[in-house]
Amino acid sequence: MNLIRAGRAEDYQEVLQALLQAFGADNPGIQAFDELYPDILRPDAECLSGFRFVEYDGALVAGIQIVPQTLVVGGEVTLKTGGIGQVFCLPAYRGAGFMSSLLKEVISEMESRGYHLSFLNGDRRRYRNYGWELAGFSRRLSLATRPFEGSPSSTAADSSSSQPPIRWTGDNETARRIGRAQALQPYRESRGPVLFPAVLRRAGVQVWVHQDDQGFAYGALNNGILVEYGGHQHTFEALLIGHLVKGGLRVELPPSDGSGPLEAVLERYAEYYDASPTGQVRVFSLLTLLQAYAPIISRRSVGGRWDVVFHLLESGERVRLQGQTSTLAGSTTGLPELALPRAAWARVLFGPFAPEGLSPEWANHELLRRVFPLPMFWPRLSHV
Repeated sequence: MNLIRAGRAEDYQEVLQALLQAFGADNPGIQAFDELYPDILRPDAECLSGFRFVEYDGALVAGIQIVPQTLVVGGEVTLKTGGIGQVFCLPAYRGAGFMSSLLKEVISEMESRGYHLSFLNGDRRRYRNYGWELAGFSRRLSLATRPFEGSPSSTAADSSSSQPPIRWTGDNETARRIGRAQALQPYRESRGPVLFPAVLRRAGVQVWVHQDDQGFAYGALNNGILVEYGGHQHTFEALLIGHLVKGGLRVELPPSDGSGPLEAVLERYAEYYDASPTGQVRVFSLLTLLQAYAPIISRRSVGGRWDVVFHLLESGERVRLQGQTSTLAGSTTGLPELALPRAAWARVLFGPFAPEGLSPEWANHELLRRVFPLPMFWPRLSHV
């Protein structure tokens, strides 16, 4: 007999063993999951309550973890999101429909909690059937050891009182300083003081900090890529050119909309750049999402004279957009309507590419050209 149930604190060791059993067959050298994710795999009731398991004859044979996250976008939009991770099914139980049942269960739970979006990484061919799609984008830079010719000059490295950068070794006081610096960044995950240092202790993460007479700054590298940073602009540049760049450095950073002074520093040293999707994204409600992005939509819509309807096919939700406002649609007779499945809406809203089959009329519509794609970014150290 099998049932779906929430996780409990006493499941911790069995979960770790099940994850190794599920993923170790194809990757025998895989690292223990609590070392990979010490922030989201903890032996406490709060952490385990985010799991949903299929229990079969007393054993946990499949599971999924919902990780609640709060993302800030461009310094003015706050999103309630759910990261999906630790998706496993023991080899002997695959093909029995357990994973489909779990996905439907966690989708229903996230909808009931009012999440704006859900994020995951995995097989697009599988998860697209449940509404997730590759969307949004991050910029990726390769930095040179000197600024781009013609860029503004900097005196960041000229401070006589500057001390060499040091690597963070886990002390709480420095972790608090890093947390305060990260909280001022326009694109970020809002983390509490307990979880913040645990995120920085993830496997493959190195954190370097720097203090000079101008202030404090830090940079976090994940497998050699600079994926998080914060602090005083000139101190950060001193850290960057004095230690991190050296023979070159790859950087992952958010869209340019609403970016801050540290992103401008990184751009000055960019020798090469490209963009890639930020992850697989699932939209729950068009209305609540558009309302969350109201500051950006309103600014981009000034003077807009459209009156159209967005229709999410699976749920039947219809949202009317009139200039700078978004409301649930009442009568839609005679209004242009864009009706798309959920996965396609992720690409319309967030790019970087329009979905297949978008008519020329909509592809060239003033609303889509002026307002979308919206900025959205899932930081690398928030991946689950």
